[in-house]
Amino acid sequence: MSQLYHVEVKSSVKENFSLSDRLVRPIALTPILSEEEMRDIMATILQRRGFQETTPGKWTTQGDHGETIVYDLEKMEMQTFLEEEKSLQTDVSVVGSAYDSKKRAKEVANKRLQTEEALARDRLQHEADQIQKQITQTLLDTEQDRLQQAHQILQEVYAESLKRKAGQLGEVTSIHEGTDQGQYELVIRISR
Repeated sequence: MSQLYHVEVKSSVKENFSLSDRLVRPIALTPILSEEEMRDIMATILQRRGFQETTPGKWTTQGDHGETIVYDLEKMEMQTFLEEEKSLQTDVSVVGSAYDSKKRAKEVANKRLQTEEALARDRLQHEADQIQKQITQTLLDTEQDRLQQAHQILQEVYAESLKRKAGQLGEVTSIHEGTDQGQYELVIRISR
């Protein structure tokens, strides 16, 4: 009489993923002053807004959604990075069966386990792909806020540049600046 043996084997499948995406936008400055002066003004404004100079010419801050925003004044671009280290894990359990041999049942179980581990890795990769899509979507969804902030920074750079340029042209007698219905206005009067 034959005896049926069942052997259960278990495994844990763990994968580590480095997920990231980035957006790069050029920064175009109309030359009101020398290129160096315009960059110095921008650096001052970035510092005033809480950016830190992480390396010479690169000003960095964290966005509201975990993204890193870098103004690279050498390359004249705004770079936005969103990075996430993710460790995903799942458990796998299979049963192997064979007549008259526990060893054969274990061999069958181990073979099934290899197949199930490969499928588990595929599922973990799919999960990581979904997280990657979320990272990309977060960058896209928050891009408008960053562009608005960049516009405000450039507006401040131009305002300061125009004030300095006016001072080079003559004696500044008055400066009036304000915003009316979303439109920024700067009036500088000079006498020669």
